[in-house]
Amino acid sequence: MNNTPAHPAHLFGADIAVGNNFQASVAANGELVLVEGCECAVQMVALRLFVLLGNLFYDVDFGSLTLMWIREESTPTTRAALCVEVETRTNIDPHVQPGTARCTVQGWNHEGVDLALEFTLVEEPHPQLLMLRVAEHNGTLVMEILKNANPRPSARP
Repeated sequence: MNNTPAHPAHLFGADIAVGNNFQASVAANGELVLVEGCECAVQMVALRLFVLLGNLFYDVDFGSLTLMWIREESTPTTRAALCVEVETRTNIDPHVQPGTARCTVQGWNHEGVDLALEFTLVEEPHPQLLMLRVAEHNGTLVMEILKNANPRPSARP
């Protein structure tokens, strides 16, 4: 039996990269940019939060209600409920170690809601940090990735 952990590229696969606004990324030569490994898994977590729950006919359990919270008033109750939604949807993602998702509201005003989401991927020893903004532009609900940070511990010589 081999106890060597799987390489992230094999564990998490590859996909078409999306930019901060969830549109496909295109290289200068016109080809689609690909993402693989841990980066692919983090992108899938962000996509799960961006897609409205039930909108994919082939996977009605994929998605979340995160975008629906933008129209709510910022109260301690709505902040807690939003974080519960984000954490629940992140924790059920197959790329994420169950129970590791932690969400905090960084800001909530008339322009939108800023969230910090920390979670640990399966077979990864360190957490991922995803900063998201949920907003409404011209009547359309949108989410953008503000920062995708990988807070790995500093390498020691």
